[in-house]
Amino acid sequence: MYDFSQPSPNLILSTSGNALRILGRAGLQFETPGGNLDIDSEMLSPAISIVIYKYSISNELVRDPDATLAEVRSALVWAGFTVEVI
Repeated sequence: MYDFSQPSPNLILSTSGNALRILGRAGLQFETPGGNLDIDSEMLSPAISIVIYKYSISNELVRDPDATLAEVRSALVWAGFTVEVI
């Protein structure tokens, strides 16, 4: 589907032209050529585990929230995270 690269610890680039920025212990930013989408998330225990709050990806902000969530999840799993979606 997509290939990813990680030029810095908090940035994952996708061959789709999008980027995922990890903002710290809480929050992700999905960067597209059309703009940026802030996504609610939290780091979990054990380390390198994260929960993504699906409600924060709304139909009003992106054309296909499910595809956006799938790409974000794929990027995080590629980077070694255990991902939970609520």
